[in-house]
Amino acid sequence: PKEPANEGCADDAEWRDMEGDSCKVYRKYIAEGKMTQSAACGYAGGEAKEFCPETCGVCQAGGAPSPPPEHREAKIKSAAAVRAVFAAASVFALLGLILGGTEL
Repeated sequence: PKEPANEGCADDAEWRDMEGDSCKVYRKYIAEGKMTQSAACGYAGGEAKEFCPETCGVCQAGGAPSPPPEHREAKIKSAAAVRAVFAAASVFALLGLILGGTEL
């Protein structure tokens, strides 16, 4: 049975890491033993600790405050930019293979 989240200390249902994984995915990997909590929550600079405080076990007594909206928006835009760069690099790599295996 799932315990109710501490007020002010709930995972952000909308957050995704640079690979598109949510707090729910992190929680599942930890529960299934695919990753330790430390490894999962420390992945890619530990951003999940900020957006998945319940999953990452970083809630303080009385709950942890959510990040300020402007900080959250900047993180989301940053993650989207990283995904776009990786997607573009993949397209260029594939195009290079198609056009004769040249590396870019």
